[in-house]
Amino acid sequence: MSLLLVDAEGPLHRDPRKHLIRRDRWNLGFASDSVVQLMVQAMETWIIADPKSLADYYGQGFAGKALPAPSADLERLDRGKVEHLLQHSTRRTAKGEYRKIRDGSALLAMIDPEVVRGRCPSCKRLFATLEALISQA
Repeated sequence: MSLLLVDAEGPLHRDPRKHLIRRDRWNLGFASDSVVQLMVQAMETWIIADPKSLADYYGQGFAGKALPAPSADLERLDRGKVEHLLQHSTRRTAKGEYRKIRDGSALLAMIDPEVVRGRCPSCKRLFATLEALISQA
C-alpha cells in the first residue's frame, strides 16, 4: 500500500483530501481518504507540542509560558507564528534562540510521540495509519 504524505502549506483541515482539492486543486481520484496524509505547516509545531522536552533540552532560561496553552489548536498556527514562539521562548537560554539546523533534529528525537499525538490530530492520524499498515504486513 502507498501513502501520500505532503506539506499542508497552510492551516490544516480535518479532511486532507478536501484540503488538497480546495487549496491546490489536486486530482485525488486515485487515492482513498486513508492514504492521503498532511504534515503540519512546520515541523516545529510538533516540537512546541511537547514543552517538557523543550525545557529539558534548553534548560535554565527557557520561557515555557511563552508557548500556547495545552488546549490551543497548534495546527492552526502558521509557520511564522510557531517559529516566533520558539525563538521567543528560547532566547534567554544558554543555547540561545532556536535554530532549525542546529536544534531541530535533536528536538525531534526528544519529543514524546504520545504528547504530540494528543495535541496534533494530523500526527495522531498519521501514526494510526502507519501502525495499521505495519500490522497488515
